[in-house]
Amino acid sequence: MKVIVSNHSQPIYGQVTVPLPIPDEEYDHVIELLEALEIGDFRAWDCHVDEISDCPPVLKRLEGTQINIDELDYLAKRLDSFTPKELAAFQGMVEKMDYTEVFDMINLSFYCGEITVITDFSDLTAIGRNHVLAQQGAVSVEELEKMDLAGIGKDLIASGKGTVTPYGIVFDNDVDILTLYNCEAFPDYHYKASIIDVAVVSPYTYTATTALYLPASQKQIERTFQRFLQFERDDFQLCIENVEPPVPEAWREKLFEQSEIYNYNDAAAAMARLEESQYGKFTAAVRYTGAESPAQIQKVAENLDMFEFIPGAQDAEDVGRHLILESGHFEVDPNLEDYIDFEAYGRDHLRYGEGEFGPYGYVGYTGDERLFFSAEEQQAVGPQMGGMT
Repeated sequence: MKVIVSNHSQPIYGQVTVPLPIPDEEYDHVIELLEALEIGDFRAWDCHVDEISDCPPVLKRLEGTQINIDELDYLAKRLDSFTPKELAAFQGMVEKMDYTEVFDMINLSFYCGEITVITDFSDLTAIGRNHVLAQQGAVSVEELEKMDLAGIGKDLIASGKGTVTPYGIVFDNDVDILTLYNCEAFPDYHYKASIIDVAVVSPYTYTATTALYLPASQKQIERTFQRFLQFERDDFQLCIENVEPPVPEAWREKLFEQSEIYNYNDAAAAMARLEESQYGKFTAAVRYTGAESPAQIQKVAENLDMFEFIPGAQDAEDVGRHLILESGHFEVDPNLEDYIDFEAYGRDHLRYGEGEFGPYGYVGYTGDERLFFSAEEQQAVGPQMGGMT
């Protein structure tokens, strides 16, 4: 999707074209462009929609209205994951309810799976099945086979309870659309692959009210906090709910202060640059070094090439076998394998290396930098990693 917005009171300032959802790497730049037009405030509906394109047709009704850019971005993320059936239900209900506010559309987006929309009348069984699933959620195949789905579909059409829209006949199934979004923090919605999931925790209820998915841009973090604080008017805590790839258990459900978020964000950015094939090596290196702080985790991720890793290796023979047969350094005739002393070769290699065997295999430090961590950091991790002290 793309939306062209302007400052309605100052059209002379020009326009900005915003891609939706806003890519993370472009978010800060987009906000800066909007700020140059004196719009884009996190709390205001100050962006005038001149045109919206490459979008579900029902969103064209936003043209000529004032929107909040973060709300429209959040709605675009929600719609981006919709199935064709959910999108048809969304468009039909927007038309039925005559919604023109993004606020209403966001709340509706959480209930589209509970709404029935008929776009094809040629298959009564499919209509009945979709209606049953919309009303009951998950239903076993055995239960569905016992139902007269064609009859249910025929009765639904004959009920006259549907509303004809350009997007199909919509049956709201008496769904009570609750206000999950109340113009404060956005409801938690895991819209992207992330390294660290952070819950923003209310200082009053100690329950999560919104979430950050790291790495994120500086303005994404700032505006998430601003939306939260404009109503809470107090400090809050942050809680790590998930980390991928795995890091020390000390991070699990860890509470930390607002000022620490950027340290974790830097660590997440470094971890995000790793290939999935490097996760095992990274996890082994973190365990080997004893790294726990965000700065230490970041350093391991950024210097992973300084570590030697042999997955699954548990003794000198495993190390020797890997180095001779799997490392690519040697060409070995398979007929000679029974005559090679893998253990002796592995033992010699380990004698001049600095590493350990662990649950992930063998990991060792091979870098030239003797002081991998700073002096202060070494006091915390040095005793656990002889090669770096």
